Amino acid sequence: MTIDDLLVKFKSLEKIDHNSEDEYLKQLLKMSYERIKNQCGVFELENLIGQELILIRASYSFLCT
Repeated sequence: MTIDDLLVKFKSLEKIDHNSEDEYLKQLLKMSYERIKNQCGVFELENLIGQELILIRASYSFLCT
């Protein structure tokens, strides 16, 4: 699992069908991953609960900007 894989999931969840914000969205996903690792400890991106937390936090950040 990579950030690019998470980007595909994120865009599907948020119903984003264009690529113009991909770099921004990848940055949000990376920041979300780092924030959650700092709060919860290190985990692999293959961890489904970790993925869910990253996607939820990135979604919140995306909607608040």
